[in-house]
Amino acid sequence: MEYSSPNTNKPLHLGHLRNNFLGFSVSEILKANGYEVIKANLVNDRGIHICKSMLAWQLFAHGDTPESTGKKATTS
Repeated sequence: MEYSSPNTNKPLHLGHLRNNFLGFSVSEILKANGYEVIKANLVNDRGIHICKSMLAWQLFAHGDTPESTGKKATTS
């Protein structure tokens, strides 16, 4: 179960505590009812803007990628 996963580029706030408490509580309830629960907290800044960018490349780039067009630096 993934919960919290705050954006690393924005400050933490009380909502993050709420999400932590809710996620922890739900995972413990599931565990108490016999489910195998794996808790996860992904630390990243991937949001809807990344999804929109990926979808735009899929729909409009005609098979090209950011790397193949030189639009984004490659990591080596």
